[in-house]
Amino acid sequence: LVTPGLSLVGFYDNGKLSGSSFRLLIGGSVLYSSNGEFSGNDIAFIYPDLVLALTGEFENALMIRGKETDVIGMQCNEQGMPILQFSQPRGPDFHYEPATNDSFGDQPHLRDPLDKKYVYLRNSNDFEAAGEGAFATMDIPAGTNYLIYGGMLYTREQDVILQERVKAIREKNGWDQKDNPNAEALWKYKHNLSYCKITIDIPPEFGPTSRYQGTLGHKVNHRFNPKSRYIHLETARFGVTLSVKTLKDIKKDEEFFASYGYPMAIAPKWYREVYKEFAKEHPDLAQEDILKLIEEIEIELANNNELKATQPDFFEDRRAHV
Repeated sequence: LVTPGLSLVGFYDNGKLSGSSFRLLIGGSVLYSSNGEFSGNDIAFIYPDLVLALTGEFENALMIRGKETDVIGMQCNEQGMPILQFSQPRGPDFHYEPATNDSFGDQPHLRDPLDKKYVYLRNSNDFEAAGEGAFATMDIPAGTNYLIYGGMLYTREQDVILQERVKAIREKNGWDQKDNPNAEALWKYKHNLSYCKITIDIPPEFGPTSRYQGTLGHKVNHRFNPKSRYIHLETARFGVTLSVKTLKDIKKDEEFFASYGYPMAIAPKWYREVYKEFAKEHPDLAQEDILKLIEEIEIELANNNELKATQPDFFEDRRAHV
């Protein structure tokens, strides 16, 4: 995966990378080596806040085992390159284990240090269908990646098979009418990785943290004027995945929100209701064509016209803003 921008900062001695070296990763994370090589027992993956880190053994930039730590100091060597100092490692071992189309990896119950640092969960009262929400553990400035959105990963071909499976479940259970909550639950945690042409999905039965809590991005609720957005992030545990990043300052105990970006024509009922409330509160931001479409859908439903349950094409309807 190639993206534009600076990718390496280091000092070359006789054509060889030497001393403190920094590999700049997608989304603002950093891989740090003190000796110019990204293999060994003292490599560090640093999260985008440039404080939280995972340090330990890496091989060819892939984490074999690493523990949570913090960047606590810095001094410069004779070439002017920063030499980082870290706190004592703490907690369990993490390692690189990317998800597949039938697995979250082998640490699905081990919450990522980034999520643990910035987020706690409790019930949201923002709207009726909100359920559990993500709340700030501290005051968080704008521009902070505070949460990872992981899940099972699907290529375009695998996603077509998944959609057919979901359609068969709807038809078998009689959930094929629009606004059926059981049908909508089948894709409620689905998202996309447009850089990689991959979709992310968390099957509904894995929504509770008792079933999956490796990442908590799926706990962020929706708003049309949120203080967060989805971006791509390169991580030591999962490779390239999604994260949620603040657009504005967040206060301690404030709930996080991001825009789901569903096409209104096939959006759930709760999403339409939230938009109508948004339009009342922010008439200057509301779009008349969207309100008209919502009205047309509701007239069809009121007249008992059968509208079929559908789901967004997450390869075409991009929820991840990059």
